[in-house]
Amino acid sequence: MHFNPGINTKKWQLILIPLIALIVSLLITYNSNSEAGRFFFPWRLFITLCIFTFFTWQANLISYRVLDKRMAFYENPGKRLLVQIISCSMATWISFVLLYFITLFTQGGGLKDFSQSNFFFFLLVATGISFIINSLYFIRYLQSTVLYKEAISTEKLNRLLEALEQQNNNLVEEKAVEPAQRTHRPKSMIIETGSKTISIPFSEMAYWFSSDGIVILVLNDGRKVTTNFNSFTPIADKLPTDNFFQLSRQFITHLQSIVSITDDSNRKLIVELAAVKSTGKRENVTVSRYRSQELKQWFAKRL
Repeated sequence: MHFNPGINTKKWQLILIPLIALIVSLLITYNSNSEAGRFFFPWRLFITLCIFTFFTWQANLISYRVLDKRMAFYENPGKRLLVQIISCSMATWISFVLLYFITLFTQGGGLKDFSQSNFFFFLLVATGISFIINSLYFIRYLQSTVLYKEAISTEKLNRLLEALEQQNNNLVEEKAVEPAQRTHRPKSMIIETGSKTISIPFSEMAYWFSSDGIVILVLNDGRKVTTNFNSFTPIADKLPTDNFFQLSRQFITHLQSIVSITDDSNRKLIVELAAVKSTGKRENVTVSRYRSQELKQWFAKRL
């Protein structure tokens, strides 16, 4: 499960864009209709507002997508909201200026028909429309954040660890009963250590440890393999992402080696790795708050 605020639904755009344009156009022409003594529907204004609202909506969506990649809402809602207001305001105003002057020139009048009072009036209207759109999105982001954090709480992750351990145990029993009925794809990695090249199954790997440019692979039985790697960069692409996760700059762990996950200060996590058989020593790895969210998402795929 990835964090998904659900902001790209075309259904709501098809419903809300005409509705917003209808309400705003009726409010703008209310006085003129009253003075005329009868009702005239402002078709030209309505269509113009529909077009503008559509482009404003798309410009704001681009801002949201960029911010989602650079500054996740669930990590710091206050800071994200401030940046969101600034970026979406800029997107709205730029869209308005472009569409306003395009309209002037397409209607044949050009700059001679430019009216300062008219420009700032519709700029105010555009800001109001943007405020409505962004208020709806802000509510949606808050809802998604609450549901997301509830879904990936550390308590739930630990329950998931227990379920996965039981599932692995059952799988081992099934393999023992029906070895001939199951097909296996290669699940090993070629590793250079010193002058030798060896193949080690992923299932025998407990975790990888990096220190001072030396990468060491710790196996489930406690053996340590000093590899010729000097960083995790050439390793990460070779490990199956379903089973391995890089906790920090020093540790990459196999899923089966994670014993428990606990909350730490400043939204960090403490991951306890299983003791290797020969030493009986467990490793506690501190995961940064930024990587903690990635770890929760990695786990949430199994929810």
